[in-house]
Amino acid sequence: MASVVGRRSAVVALVVLLISAAAFTAAPQSSAASAVDIVILGGESAVSSAVSAELRTCTTGTVSRLAGTNRYGTAAAISKATFSSANGAYIATGLNFPDALAGGPTAALNDQPVLLVHDAVPASTLLELDRLGVSSVTVLGGSSVVPDSVVTSLNARVPTARVAGSDRYATAAAIVQAGFASADTVYVATGSNFPDALAGVPAAAGDAAPILLVQQNSIPAATATQLARLRPKTIKILGGEVVVSVLPVPNVARIDAELVQGSSAVGVLAQQHMAVVVKIPDQRYITPRILQSLLDLRNGTGGLFVVDRDSHQLGPGLG
Repeated sequence: MASVVGRRSAVVALVVLLISAAAFTAAPQSSAASAVDIVILGGESAVSSAVSAELRTCTTGTVSRLAGTNRYGTAAAISKATFSSANGAYIATGLNFPDALAGGPTAALNDQPVLLVHDAVPASTLLELDRLGVSSVTVLGGSSVVPDSVVTSLNARVPTARVAGSDRYATAAAIVQAGFASADTVYVATGSNFPDALAGVPAAAGDAAPILLVQQNSIPAATATQLARLRPKTIKILGGEVVVSVLPVPNVARIDAELVQGSSAVGVLAQQHMAVVVKIPDQRYITPRILQSLLDLRNGTGGLFVVDRDSHQLGPGLG
């Protein structure tokens, strides 16, 4: 799954498209079909032969499949097809999605694959680590998702370290802390489900950008800390407002939580020395568009703006 994004030289041209296991409806093909090569990840129990046949009508390029006998074998097969060797590898649980997806951009940045384990290290994973000739392994996630016994087993073969937080949000933040000293762009996705983050990993890798996880209506403290540290010029939110509906303003700049008296505004935004001073009442949520406006303001757009208390929309400039 995530191994294919490990090599940055290839990832810029890579797009992950999500389909159902049994059905796929192609758009009408133009007379000059694109010669795009399509790689199906997973066996026929995950992506059926009928879907494979339909995909062949979408391109004049090749349609191939990378698969193992299970998800662990598939991750190893993807790694083998992508890497002739690697200095290291990232290891994540194959029983849940957040840690492997959060680790994808960091793996790409370091030109390393992501391989999967469960409560033990599958033979396919061990064989791939041996083939790659890695000199180190980084385990993603705490002992509740990757047991200490797995780390001990890996460490007996190659030096192994763990990167983890108290939950999936804090683990994603810890991965970003360890992997990114800086980033102009940060991708944000829900930590509650996998499709948006999965589709976004190649794009994030192509931008040399990390992925951080949020809840539907709030930014976890660990995520906000990384946004404050990185101070990105752009935040790209993956998914519609059904999955990431409204966001509280993260601590990307100084935040003064006080209501502007005598105004129908939630807050006044101002640029001061390339930092934004935001005045908002506690627990007042702000939409993604306003979040981006904050970033635009900090990155060089001057002036003062009003956020309407009821509509949460940016109003006319005040100054």
